[in-house]
Amino acid sequence: MSVSTTLAAFKAEAIIASGNLVAVENPFQGENPDFEFFGVPFKNALVGLVTGLWGVVIIVLGGALLWNAGKWGWARQRGMSDDMEDGATGMKRSGVALLAVALFGVIIGAILQVTGNFTA
Repeated sequence: MSVSTTLAAFKAEAIIASGNLVAVENPFQGENPDFEFFGVPFKNALVGLVTGLWGVVIIVLGGALLWNAGKWGWARQRGMSDDMEDGATGMKRSGVALLAVALFGVIIGAILQVTGNFTA
């Protein structure tokens, strides 16, 4: 941790502890996006399109993860260290990408819950 990061954190804690925070109203409080303006069929098609694309991305990234794991395994069996490194790097990248895409909904839901913009 750098000195400037430590000082910034210390200043933030001091401001919070002193109670000198200015309350700012949220100009979008109570506003919710309403896609039913274009009609229910449009909203249903939009939701179907987004979820379909999300599913395709998860399938493609899962395939990439398996492909890179196979490349790593084949290189390991043959003792090719350069190809092992390429396979391992690809496997790590596709694994992190798959995890990020799979957890996207959870992350967005958590952000909305913390900010108070989510009503279940």
